[in-house]
Amino acid sequence: MTEPSRPNSAYQTLVARLIRRPLLISAVLALAFALVYFTVSLGGGQHPLVALAQAVFAAIPWALIWYFVFRRLQKTQLALAREGKFQGAVRTPNALKDSLSERWAVGVITPAATGFGFQHANPTGELPEGSVSWYEVLDEPASRPLTPAEQRSFGSRWQQVRVYQTSKGAREIIATAQDLHSLESTWQPVLAEPEDGGVQRD
Repeated sequence: MTEPSRPNSAYQTLVARLIRRPLLISAVLALAFALVYFTVSLGGGQHPLVALAQAVFAAIPWALIWYFVFRRLQKTQLALAREGKFQGAVRTPNALKDSLSERWAVGVITPAATGFGFQHANPTGELPEGSVSWYEVLDEPASRPLTPAEQRSFGSRWQQVRVYQTSKGAREIIATAQDLHSLESTWQPVLAEPEDGGVQRD
């Protein structure tokens, strides 16, 4: 089986570490916001002390918002990890262009002995609820590079796309290389068996 590559970019490593530190990333974003605000205020003719005070007071609410957003994301990831699940997105390659199946659906992926389950994310950002769609993997997966649009939408969070032939047709998953490696490690003994003793096909 061709294994998913592991993230080796310093940028990807930095982003992953920042997401695990909501206070740090909130402070960095607030500082950047304050610097921009301060620079614009100075350009508008404000006194430096007045501009600095306004920048600080304007940045504080944003820092709190960013902190709670990233804190919620961190708590969600930890809760999923305890259950052996992870966040990612699923789509159907070669589906009708601009159809719902062709677009990425963000949600939670649950590893299984011969495949995976997918559950749509709740718009509130809490742990998703509802039914899980289960897919049995029938063949060895393959990789493909992220498109420019996928890099813009997901590149800082998820770095790899894997293509799976399943009992419901081809499906692609985009997630971190570490999560994809963990997912596929569950199937390796099954996919390595001879065809007559491997995964049963419908």
